[in-house]
Amino acid sequence: MKPTFYLTALLLLLYSCGSLSGIHEGERLMPALGALGKADKNLISEDFLFLGNPVISSPVALSVRQHAFNRSSFKKFEDRNRFYEKKQDLQYTDSLPKPTYISLQFVDRITLKGQLNEEENSDVRKYLSKDNDCRMVSEVSLVLEEELSSMIMHAEQLQLATDRGKFVLELITRSDTKRITVPAGAVFDYKLSGFCWDKDNYGNKQIAAIIPRGDHCPNGTERKANRLENDKTLLKL
Repeated sequence: MKPTFYLTALLLLLYSCGSLSGIHEGERLMPALGALGKADKNLISEDFLFLGNPVISSPVALSVRQHAFNRSSFKKFEDRNRFYEKKQDLQYTDSLPKPTYISLQFVDRITLKGQLNEEENSDVRKYLSKDNDCRMVSEVSLVLEEELSSMIMHAEQLQLATDRGKFVLELITRSDTKRITVPAGAVFDYKLSGFCWDKDNYGNKQIAAIIPRGDHCPNGTERKANRLENDKTLLKL
C-alpha cells in the first residue's frame, strides 16, 4: 500500500469515527468495547493501537458474565491497574474468597455486522478493506464498583449504544432504561475479532462475518478483502 493512501485512509477513519474521550494524557488505558484498532505486540505484552469507533446507530445486544479471579486473571488486572492514575484496590489471597470481575461481549453479531455495512460506515469499511490487521474489540473484562456491577448483572437486557458520539452501556429493566459510561480504568483485559468479506448484489465489498481472532472465515468469504478483487479479475479472464 502506498504511504499516501494509507495516511488518507487513516484520516478518513478517524474523521468518520468517534474518538475515546476522557483519557488522561500519559495513562495507558485499555480499549473500549466496539473500538477499532490493532494489536501491538512485543516480547512481554500486547497493547492496543486505537484507531477509532464505528457508527453504532442502533443499540447492539451484549451478554454479561461474572467471574472469580484466578492467579492468571488477577496478574493481568495488576499489570494494567498500575498504569491507571486512579488505581483500584483489590486483594487476592489463596485462602480467602476471591474478588470478582465481569465480562461483556457482543451476542448479536448479525445486527452489528449490518450496522458496519450501512452507508454511515462506508469510510470505515474502506479502511478495513485495505488494512487486514485492523480488529474490533468484541469482549472486555472489567472491575466495577459493587453497585454498578450489580446493576449490570441484574439488567434484563444489556446493549451497547451511542450517546452524543460516545459508546455507553444501556441497561433495560421492567421499570426503566439507564445509560451508563464505563469508568476509565475499569477494563483490564479484552478480546479481538476480525472481519470476513464478500460482495453484495451490486459487486460492492461488504463485511460478511465478524469472527473471533484465530477463527476461519465461513465458506464463500475471504479474510482479505483484496482477494475479492482478484476473484473478479480471474472471472473476467
